[in-house]
Amino acid sequence: MVASPAPFAAVSAAPSAITGASRVTANGDTVNATLEDWYDYSFLTHLLEPGPTTWILRTADGRHAKVRILGYYCPGAEPGCVTLEYAYQGDGGLRLAP
Repeated sequence: MVASPAPFAAVSAAPSAITGASRVTANGDTVNATLEDWYDYSFLTHLLEPGPTTWILRTADGRHAKVRILGYYCPGAEPGCVTLEYAYQGDGGLRLAP
């Protein structure tokens, strides 16, 4: 996984080699350096605001996707309802749909 500061629609291809990438696993509550700055915290509202980062992922079977976090809250500002925007390239190529 690599992070890109480019807007979601501007990320049109995965890099041919993802170097310096972080491997993400779901083995307990760990901090992943690539994901740890996905939000900005407001000390006035005490709410998390997703940043503009687009992540480029390579799946275990070598395919690619791009993902952006749009929101973190459920109705009523209850945390835990993550809303994502994503595009998956299932044919194994590097081109990512807008």
